[in-house]
Amino acid sequence: MAHHSDVLDGIRIQYIKLGPSGAWFHQCVEEGSLRLDQREIPHTVGKSGDVEHIRTLLIADGFDPAAATSKAREVISFYDPSPTLWITFADGRLWWCISEGEAVSVTDGKGTRMRCCTISWSDRSLGGEELRINTLSGQLTKTAAYRQSICNVEASNYLIARLRDELLPAVADAKLIEQDYARALEPVIALLTWQDFEAFVELVFAASGWRRLSVVGGTQEMVDIELIQPTTGERALVQVKSSTDQAQLDSYVARFALRTEDRMFYAYHTSAASLASTNDNITLLDRSRLAKMAVYAGLGGWLINKAR
Repeated sequence: MAHHSDVLDGIRIQYIKLGPSGAWFHQCVEEGSLRLDQREIPHTVGKSGDVEHIRTLLIADGFDPAAATSKAREVISFYDPSPTLWITFADGRLWWCISEGEAVSVTDGKGTRMRCCTISWSDRSLGGEELRINTLSGQLTKTAAYRQSICNVEASNYLIARLRDELLPAVADAKLIEQDYARALEPVIALLTWQDFEAFVELVFAASGWRRLSVVGGTQEMVDIELIQPTTGERALVQVKSSTDQAQLDSYVARFALRTEDRMFYAYHTSAASLASTNDNITLLDRSRLAKMAVYAGLGGWLINKAR
């Protein structure tokens, strides 16, 4: 996105449900707006910001005092003309926009109030990362369970960090430790015997959901491990080399072209020079990449015990 992160500095943040069960969401995205059903309160009263007047009207309309207080707060929040970051959840993603200026009354017979976005709805961070709900903290996504229309966002610091593609300090510290741990495992992997290295590679794939079809180090030409991904039916072969070079890789690439598997993994821990393959169906797993996979698979302890 083209927006600078400073547009989020000190901004007011609110969650909004765009219509019953989000029924107005797609319309709001298309027109770059926010809408609120506010038929109980005249537009002029909403603009006044008189919360007690609004509350009195709601009670007279049949709201109990607690509900009237909550509803009045929502009205005041929607009419607040100050720059506001609004979020909502729809289609499996977090969406956000920014509004500023006066709300208007829409002539639709439904008492709709509308605000225009100064930055239109987006489901991506400032850096372009898609904001899928399943990748966000529950501290933020629990806001979607709010039963009314508008509320504050408790996880505001986390939200701003995600929109700016930043990590919270605690997460950043943990990420650095994780990276240091993976780097520390690289020379440990290089200490493995070829038998232990093959066993390690098999464990890495098992932790990733692949299932072995053949025996490790079998007699088939160019096959150390045959794998299948049960959920997709994808088949792969794995060639494991403790030490290798580009010429050896090229020979296996040529032979892979004659086989029927969907892809090949070429795992190795030592090479005098960097290796490369132009075949998109061949994935090279060097010591660095395998170390990261070991961290995610929880195999650090296994590696250390084997190499000690």
